[in-house]
Amino acid sequence: MADSELQLVEQRIRSFPDFPTPGVVFRDISPVLKDPASFRAAIGLLARHLKATHGGRIDYIAGIDSRGFLFGPSLAQELGLGCVLIRKRGKLPGPTVWASYSLEYGKLCFSRPGPNYTQRENAVNSFATRAVSCPPVPHSREPQDTTRL
Repeated sequence: MADSELQLVEQRIRSFPDFPTPGVVFRDISPVLKDPASFRAAIGLLARHLKATHGGRIDYIAGIDSRGFLFGPSLAQELGLGCVLIRKRGKLPGPTVWASYSLEYGKLCFSRPGPNYTQRENAVNSFATRAVSCPPVPHSREPQDTTRL
């Protein structure tokens, strides 16, 4: 079943080479979102992968701006977990925890509500950011009570 689900999802994702800059391949997930069967398959595949690799050691699903906003809440619901949305820096009110990383075509900085999270929650949330090539950095304070991951 997983193979047929994977094929369904793969068939829906469109690739656009050299967008937005040469050497980058943009993956358009719009067709996955448009088709309920492929979206359900994508969520099921992700949920099974996380259960197999992390078991019961996940506290929250971190949905990273903006594709993570589309998949994160559905994946969290499938796993019976809460969802923490990771936004671009400066888009959330109040104290935040943030990290930045470089892309092929620029630099991004993400933040999430914080810093009153347990160490385990910090590890879970920073894992999502590291998954997009952000190396862990030590905690430090900055003006307006914002903490860097």
